[in-house]
Amino acid sequence: MPEDPKSDATPAAGAAAAPAKLTVLPSEPEPPTGGGFVPLGKLAPPLAPPAPAKKKEHERQRSPKPENPTDPSAIVVEESVEITAPVEAVWRFFLNFVKWPEWNPVCLGVKSLVQGTSFGLGWRFELRLKCGPLKLKFEPTVLENTTPQVIRWLGGSLGIYEMHWFIFERTEAGARVTSYEEFTGPLRWLLYPIRGWVNGMMRLWLKALKAQMEKLSAFDRKSPPLKPPE
Repeated sequence: MPEDPKSDATPAAGAAAAPAKLTVLPSEPEPPTGGGFVPLGKLAPPLAPPAPAKKKEHERQRSPKPENPTDPSAIVVEESVEITAPVEAVWRFFLNFVKWPEWNPVCLGVKSLVQGTSFGLGWRFELRLKCGPLKLKFEPTVLENTTPQVIRWLGGSLGIYEMHWFIFERTEAGARVTSYEEFTGPLRWLLYPIRGWVNGMMRLWLKALKAQMEKLSAFDRKSPPLKPPE
């Protein structure tokens, strides 16, 4: 019986060999239908993103300071100070205006001009200040009192009007106090030559406030607690 020529067939010299077949493996094995191992990725739910950190109280508050001058033509003078003391304590100390000349080196005198609660709405007072080599006198009227955040008054004379904010903000270390002033009026340009003195005056005022409050705060921490009566 003649042999099958295909069984002993040898490729002729120089003939190209047939390409080998490649086995392509799946990127992930299919789960068996009859039970057994199931890839973890098929069962585990996707990881949830981490929850955002909660903001601290002083980070949640919105500053009451004007974002822009209330009058576009105003001359703005601003100074701030950080104080290591509770903001409520700083506020109460600041409102005791009769003591200002005792600790404030730029305050030459202050007195009430009307009957009523100090720093209440509509309260008028006389304020004498040392501004560089100058001595200034104002009679401001209180327009806003938001405890314990904002005191705002309006004063001025001789064609210059001053809107003055004192802003008290809670911080992680204690308090931030900002003096923010807007000078308007037909003669506001007279302020330009003495603007540096005005900045320096408010810087000294806030620096003195910081020194007083931090001294009082340190004293309170060192004082022993009061003993209850026997």
